[in-house]
Amino acid sequence: MSSSYVLTGGTGNTSLKIAAQLHEAGHKVIVASTKGPEGVPAPYTGVKFDWTDESTYSNALPSDANIKGLYLLSPYLAITVDNVKNFIHLARKRGVNRFVSMTATTPPPHHLEIEAYIKEIGKEGVEWTILKPSWFYGKY
Repeated sequence: MSSSYVLTGGTGNTSLKIAAQLHEAGHKVIVASTKGPEGVPAPYTGVKFDWTDESTYSNALPSDANIKGLYLLSPYLAITVDNVKNFIHLARKRGVNRFVSMTATTPPPHHLEIEAYIKEIGKEGVEWTILKPSWFYGKY
């Protein structure tokens, strides 16, 4: 079975570029966005996902998808850090062991808390990367 990768903020510029590279490498791509399948180009699987609605988390993390990695693109607006932690916890329960989080060079406080949490689970052997682009990510 080929592995899958989940991209939150899936219809954004960075997610779609990552999706193309993952697909080219032979992986299944699950694009998670508030739009759901609408606007998600083939051959990717689009699913409805909303950080503030935990009932949508399972859409992005189907238990039978063999998910190897997760791209976390937190919204500009402050969300409850607990929401992100709960999503990551569900991902871990479903076997996800690689997390990439996109933030900013000078991230808002809620992003710093998310970064700290990801680094903390890294002590459990979880692979993680924090990306902090400085010239195209939103202004806070």
